[in-house]
Amino acid sequence: MRRFFVFTLAAALLAGCGDISRRWRTGDVGKAMAKALREQGVAEIDLGTLTRFSWDELFVFAAPTPPREACRKLHLTKEECDKRITMTSIRADETLLVFRENGQIAHVEPVLREYGDFARSLQLMPFKREQANFLVTAGPRPPGAQTPLFLIPRYIVEQRQHAPRPGSGPFLFRPSSSAAAMPGGDQGRIEEPSPESAMPTMRQSNDRTEEPANEGERR
Repeated sequence: MRRFFVFTLAAALLAGCGDISRRWRTGDVGKAMAKALREQGVAEIDLGTLTRFSWDELFVFAAPTPPREACRKLHLTKEECDKRITMTSIRADETLLVFRENGQIAHVEPVLREYGDFARSLQLMPFKREQANFLVTAGPRPPGAQTPLFLIPRYIVEQRQHAPRPGSGPFLFRPSSSAAAMPGGDQGRIEEPSPESAMPTMRQSNDRTEEPANEGERR
């Protein structure tokens, strides 16, 4: 009995240490996002107002993208990569935010996906500062976890909603079947509904856009 108690206590302590370690890695941007999204419950977030440094472009990377691939997309030399992108891998529960100004890296920070999930916007990067205004889309809540809060660029939503095409319904957010799946949701894309499926897949609730958890909610 005593051994079981010691084992349980040790497991709890290890889990707690892991949780502390994850939050310790979060910098000022992640903390500001967590406060706005989790504490204040905003329906829209502007990264330009949450940062205290100058930047004009944002890159977002997520698992399974290795840091070396991120460096290649940022056009960094090996020496620059080793200096600025110091992690050996990007964790599944994080995204790596890289802010640049005039082509030079201004800030690098891993942010927990629970503080704001860019998974459905990765294919749209890089984001100019004036484009870094994101609408919050609440996804289905997984068992034992917080509701994922996906961040969708406002300019993309507005472009799709106002695109002139007679006979087409509102543009829908649909998961991309070819995107790499990650815990809490996949990457996604914005596309038009077909005539047979012109049914909304998102609904407004408490100033946030929520997706139905199953097909039954659509009826």
